[in-house]
Amino acid sequence: MRQPRGNESLHDKIASAAQSEAAGHESADESGRIESAKIADPDFDKDARRRQHKRDEDNKDLQHKVARYFFLLLAAVITLFILVVVFHMATPYAFLSQEQLGEIKSILVGVISTSLLTFLHKHFN
Repeated sequence: MRQPRGNESLHDKIASAAQSEAAGHESADESGRIESAKIADPDFDKDARRRQHKRDEDNKDLQHKVARYFFLLLAAVITLFILVVVFHMATPYAFLSQEQLGEIKSILVGVISTSLLTFLHKHFN
């Protein structure tokens, strides 16, 4: 590897540029020519559309996973509410006050009625 010096001659600069190009480093002109060739290629647009489509599909997959996990979390919470109400009513332990029981029941009635109306609207409309 070449060490940089303060006073490089023109010959040293040319040799350094040749070594850089030989090592795989491109000059700005070479990079520009390569980029121009890529843009002029008829497959460039096709490749760009393919990459954009893949990004869009990846985003849709992520949104689908987030929605599915949110739905599962919501279903688990509702199931827990139902189990608490059933356990409260089925056992002699009255650990919920009437106000708490009323709150849970109103949430469950709202969730169940909304789900039923959504189901009916989707399937019979």
